[in-house]
Amino acid sequence: MEDIKKEDYKELDPIAVFVLKHNEILLISEGSGCNLSKEDIENGMKDYINIDAYTFSDGVMDVRDGGELLYEYYIRDKHSSLEELIPDALTLLYNDKEEIEYTVLDNRLETFEQVKKCEIDLTNFEEIGWKE
Repeated sequence: MEDIKKEDYKELDPIAVFVLKHNEILLISEGSGCNLSKEDIENGMKDYINIDAYTFSDGVMDVRDGGELLYEYYIRDKHSSLEELIPDALTLLYNDKEEIEYTVLDNRLETFEQVKKCEIDLTNFEEIGWKE
């Protein structure tokens, strides 16, 4: 497959995901390529996603964890949305054998920004767009 020309490159939209079991929001975005080391490239890595996990306590939001998940292919070549990579992100952060319930927040980053400003109550499932 041919590499994407720089002028044709368009990042996939970042997503915000609410994980009920852990009362956390994950922000998942496509990496720019800047964080791939020479060793990563030599090992065949071509792309990655950034994952940040935010927790909430007493109306305060804190970063709990995060990381990068490397791929041996360009994400856009196999995925039309970062939503397809949510299971990978959940495995990286929680290393949980059971299936973890989550919902992609409505309005993408607009909702995430509202949560960061404590404008949305995470206990109000309707408000955050929780879908069972």
